[in-house]
Amino acid sequence: MNQTKADREIVVATLTFEGDGDISSREFVLFLNYFRAAYVAFANNVNFSVERIRDQEEELTEKAKKFLASFKTDEAVVENISTDCGQNELIIVRISKNSPLEIVVTGIAVALVMAVIFSGGEIHVLGMRAKLPPLGKDVQELRKAFGLKERK
Repeated sequence: MNQTKADREIVVATLTFEGDGDISSREFVLFLNYFRAAYVAFANNVNFSVERIRDQEEELTEKAKKFLASFKTDEAVVENISTDCGQNELIIVRISKNSPLEIVVTGIAVALVMAVIFSGGEIHVLGMRAKLPPLGKDVQELRKAFGLKERK
């Protein structure tokens, strides 16, 4: 199934992180960088629909995992982080640290869904609400997805 216009539309998503402790600025910045890198990779290279992700999540996740793992170096990931997405840019609309941390973003539906999956999170597509693990854990999940070694 090919992408529909809705899959390329800019949507609003709320990312809610587990945990209620203090947030390390390092982990926060790393999360934003790796999440953006995954978002850009999928925004620029994905050719399947949100509906197909729902129907074939395991198969598509395996294909996407191989794709992300092909980056393999921090330099390749950094290049993706700095790629200009033009009108498809991932935009932070609001950040709320009222326990739990919530970040409201806008971006391409299918790219947001895949970036959340590779962060180790769950997403409810209709309302675009995502639940993610604590920041340090999702940074490691994203690094692993890109084929990078664990950072201490």
